[in-house]
Amino acid sequence: MMHRGRWMLVLLAAALIAAAIYLSTARRADRPAGVDERLYPALEASLDDITTIRIKGPGDTTVVTLQRAETLWQVAERSDFPADSSRVRTLLLGLAQARTLEEKSSLPANYPALGVEDLTAQGATGTGVELDGLADPVSLIVGKSPGARSSYVRRKGEAASWQIGTAITVERDPAKWLATELLDVGAGRIQSAGVAVAGKRPWSMAKASRADLNFTVTGKPAGGSASAADSSTDLVATALAALRLVDVRPAADPAKDKPAATATYRTFDGLVLAIDGYADGDKRYLRVRASVDEAAPRRFFAAPAPPADKDAAAEASTAKVSVAAPAADKPAELSTPESVLAQTRAEVSKLEARLNGRSFEIPSWSYDAIFAQ
Repeated sequence: MMHRGRWMLVLLAAALIAAAIYLSTARRADRPAGVDERLYPALEASLDDITTIRIKGPGDTTVVTLQRAETLWQVAERSDFPADSSRVRTLLLGLAQARTLEEKSSLPANYPALGVEDLTAQGATGTGVELDGLADPVSLIVGKSPGARSSYVRRKGEAASWQIGTAITVERDPAKWLATELLDVGAGRIQSAGVAVAGKRPWSMAKASRADLNFTVTGKPAGGSASAADSSTDLVATALAALRLVDVRPAADPAKDKPAATATYRTFDGLVLAIDGYADGDKRYLRVRASVDEAAPRRFFAAPAPPADKDAAAEASTAKVSVAAPAADKPAELSTPESVLAQTRAEVSKLEARLNGRSFEIPSWSYDAIFAQ
């Protein structure tokens, strides 16, 4: 009887497994072809092969061109200025991981309701995305979003349109793709600054050494209050910390377009920033030229303070503590003036590649701080 009972259990288990396999196969057979599949199955494994992203608007015209340049992306329509890598990555991963939820209409008459009509059609509202460099190029029309986590799309050249389980946002404005970091020079680095605004009296501020707490101000209008001078120096000293841009365009020709304001910033470690300000309607632009003052690192060099005693030094050298990077307004304490100078030269080289030949739109309040009166 026990042997017979075991066989009954084995037969019952086999029957249950067979039923489960049948139900799974039946569900797959009932599911429409193409549903719950990757929109582009091979894309995620090929993201590093993409060389160009083209974004298209009405008329099938290219409105944004993002080009890969070694380790970064550039916005062609903005003088090849670096693109926001996180925004580019979000777009590419969204496309690579998008899965189909439901097939929508294949009738062209219904495309406008989804926003996936051909971009050459009159009144087209969708946005095209094309990816080059792949074995199988991607060409997609992104339409409306029925929810916060969904979009309507249609692969270019195909009749079927789909609802996908990813909200794809594709900006048509090149400025929206820019990396917005422009400068980051904290107040602690500023040794001096001179400001000149058309129609106003030029003025300057300076510190004689790193130990000075306050700037000495020269050229402010007679009778100006001490609090007003302090306010101006505070604005100027902090104006370049985490300075963000709004847009980029080719640099103004200083021989033809005289700047409305100028400012020259100098740091204790030898960085010099010559800044021209331009007004264009209600927009404010900067042109920035970076250079090195070779004498400053030697003139203002301050050797790092030694540990208080040998025991403290030994403890500091053996402690296994994660040390954070120095703050933007507190450069790393380097051991010699020459090492400080080398660091500044490297910084200027990077700045030149980013700044030269370009003008930068910045918020008006940032402009007013740089050229404070």
